[in-house]
Amino acid sequence: PYAPIWPAAVHAAVCEKYPAADIAYINTARGGIASDWGLENVQERVIAHKPDVLIMKFGGNEPNMDPADYREITARIIAAVHEALPECEFVLVSALVHDPAIWLYQDTNYAAFERELYALQTQLTDYHIAVAPVNTLTRFMLERKGYIHMTANNINHPNDFAVRAYIHTVLQTMGMYRD
Repeated sequence: PYAPIWPAAVHAAVCEKYPAADIAYINTARGGIASDWGLENVQERVIAHKPDVLIMKFGGNEPNMDPADYREITARIIAAVHEALPECEFVLVSALVHDPAIWLYQDTNYAAFERELYALQTQLTDYHIAVAPVNTLTRFMLERKGYIHMTANNINHPNDFAVRAYIHTVLQTMGMYRD
Protein backbone atom coordinates (compact mmCIF):
# COMPACT_ATOMS: atom_id res chain seq x y z
CA PRO A 1 0.00 0.00 0.00
CA TYR A 2 2.96 2.36 0.39
CA ALA A 3 4.85 1.56 -2.79
CA PRO A 4 5.66 4.53 -5.00
CA ILE A 5 4.10 4.76 -8.43
CA TRP A 6 6.12 2.78 -10.92
CA PRO A 7 7.67 5.76 -12.80
CA ALA A 8 8.97 7.21 -9.51
CA ALA A 9 10.38 3.83 -8.50
CA VAL A 10 12.12 3.49 -11.88
CA HIS A 11 13.65 6.94 -11.38
CA ALA A 12 14.81 6.03 -7.87
CA ALA A 13 16.48 2.85 -9.13
CA VAL A 14 18.28 4.68 -11.94
CA CYS A 15 19.47 7.35 -9.49
CA GLU A 16 20.69 4.67 -7.10
CA LYS A 17 22.67 2.94 -9.85
CA TYR A 18 24.14 6.23 -11.11
CA PRO A 19 24.54 8.41 -7.99
CA ALA A 20 26.88 10.92 -9.66
CA ALA A 21 24.43 11.63 -12.49
CA ASP A 22 21.94 14.47 -12.36
CA ILE A 23 18.73 12.66 -13.31
CA ALA A 24 15.55 14.67 -13.12
CA TYR A 25 12.13 13.06 -12.80
CA ILE A 26 9.22 14.80 -14.48
CA ASN A 27 5.93 12.94 -14.67
CA THR A 28 3.35 14.80 -16.75
CA ALA A 29 1.03 11.82 -17.11
CA ARG A 30 -2.64 12.02 -16.35
CA GLY A 31 -4.59 8.97 -15.26
CA GLY A 32 -7.54 7.69 -17.26
CA ILE A 33 -6.37 9.33 -20.48
CA ALA A 34 -6.22 7.92 -24.01
CA SER A 35 -3.34 8.10 -26.47
CA ASP A 36 -4.90 10.84 -28.58
CA TRP A 37 -4.60 13.10 -25.52
CA GLY A 38 -0.87 12.33 -25.51
CA LEU A 39 -0.58 13.43 -29.10
CA GLU A 40 -2.59 16.60 -28.51
CA ASN A 41 -0.41 17.52 -25.52
CA VAL A 42 3.03 16.32 -26.65
CA GLN A 43 4.48 19.83 -26.93
CA GLU A 44 3.44 20.96 -23.45
CA ARG A 45 3.77 17.63 -21.63
CA VAL A 46 6.96 16.28 -23.23
CA ILE A 47 8.89 18.50 -25.62
CA ALA A 48 8.81 21.56 -23.34
CA HIS A 49 10.71 19.56 -20.70
CA LYS A 50 13.45 18.45 -23.14
CA PRO A 51 13.84 14.88 -21.86
CA ASP A 52 16.82 12.69 -22.70
CA VAL A 53 14.60 9.64 -22.19
CA LEU A 54 10.84 9.44 -22.58
CA ILE A 55 9.12 6.54 -20.86
CA MET A 56 5.67 6.37 -22.39
CA LYS A 57 2.66 4.14 -21.73
CA PHE A 58 -0.67 4.45 -23.48
CA GLY A 59 -3.34 1.98 -24.46
CA GLY A 60 -4.58 0.83 -21.06
CA ASN A 61 -7.74 2.92 -21.37
CA GLU A 62 -8.36 1.92 -24.98
CA PRO A 63 -9.05 -1.83 -24.90
CA ASN A 64 -10.92 -1.92 -28.20
CA MET A 65 -9.00 0.68 -30.17
CA ASP A 66 -7.86 -0.51 -33.58
CA PRO A 67 -4.18 -1.54 -33.22
CA ALA A 68 -3.31 0.34 -36.43
CA ASP A 69 -4.74 3.54 -34.92
CA TYR A 70 -2.79 2.93 -31.70
CA ARG A 71 0.39 2.48 -33.72
CA GLU A 72 -0.29 5.62 -35.78
CA ILE A 73 -0.89 7.83 -32.74
CA THR A 74 2.15 6.40 -30.96
CA ALA A 75 4.29 6.94 -34.06
CA ARG A 76 3.11 10.54 -34.34
CA ILE A 77 4.01 11.21 -30.69
CA ILE A 78 7.46 9.70 -31.23
CA ALA A 79 7.97 11.67 -34.46
CA ALA A 80 7.01 14.96 -32.81
CA VAL A 81 9.43 14.37 -29.95
CA HIS A 82 12.19 13.14 -32.28
CA GLU A 83 11.82 16.17 -34.54
CA ALA A 84 12.26 18.56 -31.61
CA LEU A 85 14.70 16.39 -29.62
CA PRO A 86 16.58 14.07 -31.99
CA GLU A 87 18.76 12.63 -29.20
CA CYS A 88 15.79 11.64 -27.02
CA GLU A 89 15.47 7.91 -26.40
CA PHE A 90 12.14 6.15 -25.96
CA VAL A 91 10.96 3.36 -23.68
CA LEU A 92 7.50 2.28 -24.81
CA VAL A 93 5.64 0.43 -22.08
CA SER A 94 2.78 -1.89 -22.94
CA ALA A 95 -0.31 -2.14 -20.74
CA LEU A 96 -0.84 -4.90 -18.23
CA VAL A 97 -3.60 -7.38 -18.89
CA HIS A 98 -6.92 -6.26 -17.45
CA ASP A 99 -9.25 -8.68 -15.70
CA PRO A 100 -10.30 -11.23 -18.32
CA ALA A 101 -13.41 -12.06 -16.25
CA ILE A 102 -14.83 -8.59 -16.96
CA TRP A 103 -16.79 -8.63 -20.23
CA LEU A 104 -15.24 -5.36 -21.41
CA TYR A 105 -11.75 -6.91 -21.25
CA GLN A 106 -12.44 -10.34 -22.72
CA ASP A 107 -11.57 -9.35 -26.28
CA THR A 108 -9.05 -6.56 -25.97
CA ASN A 109 -6.24 -5.43 -28.21
CA TYR A 110 -3.56 -5.09 -25.52
CA ALA A 111 -1.37 -7.89 -26.90
CA ALA A 112 -1.76 -6.41 -30.39
CA PHE A 113 -0.74 -3.00 -29.04
CA GLU A 114 2.48 -4.51 -27.70
CA ARG A 115 3.16 -6.05 -31.12
CA GLU A 116 2.62 -2.61 -32.65
CA LEU A 117 5.22 -1.15 -30.27
CA TYR A 118 7.73 -3.76 -31.43
CA ALA A 119 6.83 -2.98 -35.05
CA LEU A 120 7.57 0.70 -34.41
CA GLN A 121 10.89 -0.26 -32.81
CA THR A 122 11.77 -2.25 -35.94
CA GLN A 123 10.51 0.41 -38.34
CA LEU A 124 12.03 3.46 -36.65
CA THR A 125 15.58 2.21 -36.21
CA ASP A 126 17.07 5.71 -35.98
CA TYR A 127 14.80 6.67 -33.08
CA HIS A 128 16.40 4.72 -30.20
CA ILE A 129 13.26 2.84 -29.14
CA ALA A 130 13.03 0.09 -26.55
CA VAL A 131 9.86 -1.81 -25.64
CA ALA A 132 9.03 -2.81 -22.06
CA PRO A 133 6.70 -5.81 -22.53
CA VAL A 134 4.49 -5.51 -19.46
CA ASN A 135 1.61 -7.11 -21.34
CA THR A 136 3.64 -10.23 -22.12
CA LEU A 137 4.79 -10.46 -18.51
CA THR A 138 1.30 -10.11 -17.05
CA ARG A 139 -0.12 -12.69 -19.50
CA PHE A 140 2.64 -15.05 -18.30
CA MET A 141 1.75 -14.28 -14.69
CA LEU A 142 -1.91 -15.12 -15.36
CA GLU A 143 -0.87 -18.61 -16.43
CA ARG A 144 0.29 -19.18 -12.84
CA LYS A 145 -1.78 -16.87 -10.66
CA GLY A 146 -5.31 -15.55 -10.55
CA TYR A 147 -5.95 -11.97 -11.57
CA ILE A 148 -6.79 -11.07 -7.97
CA HIS A 149 -3.09 -11.47 -7.10
CA MET A 150 -2.00 -8.57 -9.28
CA THR A 151 -4.81 -6.08 -9.09
CA ALA A 152 -5.81 -3.33 -6.72
CA ASN A 153 -9.42 -3.13 -7.88
CA ASN A 154 -10.07 -6.48 -9.63
CA ILE A 155 -10.55 -4.63 -12.91
CA ASN A 156 -7.55 -2.80 -14.32
CA HIS A 157 -5.34 -1.13 -11.71
CA PRO A 158 -2.16 -2.87 -10.59
CA ASN A 159 -1.50 -3.66 -6.95
CA ASP A 160 1.96 -3.37 -5.38
CA PHE A 161 2.96 -6.76 -6.81
CA ALA A 162 2.03 -5.76 -10.37
CA VAL A 163 3.58 -2.32 -9.90
CA ARG A 164 6.84 -4.08 -9.09
CA ALA A 165 6.40 -6.09 -12.30
CA TYR A 166 6.15 -2.78 -14.19
CA ILE A 167 9.25 -1.47 -12.41
CA HIS A 168 11.38 -4.53 -13.09
CA THR A 169 10.22 -4.82 -16.70
CA VAL A 170 11.10 -1.19 -17.43
CA LEU A 171 14.44 -1.46 -15.62
CA GLN A 172 15.28 -4.68 -17.46
CA THR A 173 14.39 -3.02 -20.75
CA MET A 174 16.68 -0.12 -19.88
CA GLY A 175 19.54 -2.54 -19.20
CA MET A 176 19.64 -1.86 -15.47
CA TYR A 177 20.24 -5.51 -14.58
CA ARG A 178 23.34 -5.94 -16.69
CA ASP A 179 26.76 -5.98 -15.07
